[in-house]
Amino acid sequence: MQSTQKWGEPIWRVDFQCPRRPLPARMDAAIIGAGYTGLSAAYHLRRAQPDWTVAVFEAGAVGAGASRRTGGILLDDTAAGPLPQFARCLDFAAELVAREKIDCAWNTPGCWEIVHNRSLGKTPLDWKDQGRALRVSRTVPGGTVDPGWLVAGLARAALAAGAAIHERCPVASLDFGRPPRLHLAGATIEADWIVLATNAYFTQVSEIEEQGVALLTLALATAPLQEGALEAAGLGARIPFYTADLPYLWGRLTAENRLVAGAGLVAAPGGVTNTSILEASEAPRMFQELERRIAGLHPALAPVRFTHRWAGPIVITDDWRPVLRRHSRSPRVLVAGGYSGHGVAQSIRMGALIADSITG
Repeated sequence: MQSTQKWGEPIWRVDFQCPRRPLPARMDAAIIGAGYTGLSAAYHLRRAQPDWTVAVFEAGAVGAGASRRTGGILLDDTAAGPLPQFARCLDFAAELVAREKIDCAWNTPGCWEIVHNRSLGKTPLDWKDQGRALRVSRTVPGGTVDPGWLVAGLARAALAAGAAIHERCPVASLDFGRPPRLHLAGATIEADWIVLATNAYFTQVSEIEEQGVALLTLALATAPLQEGALEAAGLGARIPFYTADLPYLWGRLTAENRLVAGAGLVAAPGGVTNTSILEASEAPRMFQELERRIAGLHPALAPVRFTHRWAGPIVITDDWRPVLRRHSRSPRVLVAGGYSGHGVAQSIRMGALIADSITG
């Protein structure tokens, strides 16, 4: 994860200081990846089994991957539609945030689905997207969150529940024996259970690439906008949005009135951790097109100044369904991820499903 600066710098900050602890020789459950999924899994495992030793191993810092690079739009269900395991995942995540008193600007006024359709008439948004009318078609359950504050809060909740977190502790390889083992730099750790919550990382080892593809999704942020401009552009209600048709576009406002928006996926030859991915791909051109597109949506947005550009790793699965399964080489190794762009609330729910799969 040391190469992520090449992806640009998001506006979100993770205010979390991880206490240093000695590495254990053995534990009940070892989780690889300190994003939403891994931290939620550690939290729920310790709540289910208070006597277990549970630790999270992170190659970089907490939330260094997709969790700090998401746009922070909250959506219910999955990209494939409602699935029983993820029913009410938005409410589930909200209950955890409230229970643990996580201050993360959690706000769920709904989310606008917008479409390129002039026949819808007058709606809260009256935009032109590259010459085509863009209107609100419906409001679905959803909202926004500060991704950095949320991942920091989940890390603190996992620690309070009794889990350990080891930052800058990359796993070099896995031994799928009985029991399985993690090989770190200068250390080998035996675990009854191992969870691969690495999503777009470690894809060959996790085998998640057999069910999808790891890509970089692009995002940018504007300088703070004046309230008058927000009202004129139809954004005064502060409701996030995403297109239900193509070309794709999503966006939301921050507490500082920055517009955060994104569109476009970039293939990552050599893997998402390729240090030159933004320079060696079509990303610069796509960022320029996205800026022009946003500025052209409404006259009130024409003067916007863009201050941040960044990319984040995601996995789009072949069937748009999230992945939770046992590894082909060991029934004691679980693989989780593949949220296809719906990962914030869904990944928190996934952590509880992981705990249920192990303890049940």
